[in-house]
Amino acid sequence: MSTTPPSTARTVKSKPAAKAVTKPAAAKAPGRTTKAPAGVDKAAVKAPAKPVRKPAPVPANELPSLRFQHSHALRQKTHSVLDALEAASSHRGHGEALADLVAELVVAGMEWYFLRPLQRAQVGFMAEQSAKLGLSGATKMINSASRGFILRMDHQQLRVVAAYIRELS
Repeated sequence: MSTTPPSTARTVKSKPAAKAVTKPAAAKAPGRTTKAPAGVDKAAVKAPAKPVRKPAPVPANELPSLRFQHSHALRQKTHSVLDALEAASSHRGHGEALADLVAELVVAGMEWYFLRPLQRAQVGFMAEQSAKLGLSGATKMINSASRGFILRMDHQQLRVVAAYIRELS
């Protein structure tokens, strides 16, 4: 007896279907909208803008402040220069005096805000000397720039600066 071998028919396995490759949607720039259909007002298509709320102005006397203390001699000089400038009818010589005063105030402020904390923290001689060197360069640059601006000011502008300095003191 002959037996027939099992079915010789091949089963054909099909390959899985290729997945469709989709590209991600291109990101739109913020604030851009789609095109409006013809005949439609473009302003109506745009998203409404969010209102920007500005904080209410705070009076200057209610704002926090950081002020520095300086010597009585510098305070007297400040008042005498400001008084002379406010009493004068022209700005001759007062620009130079105000520039000198501002330079002294900058030096006093740099010492108060930067050197005193280092001295109190006892960071050491070398750290203090490095800080003094850096502050010296910064002070020279600030004073050079401020002197240039102050010397080009007219009498009214000098009075505005004087009023501001008086307001600070």
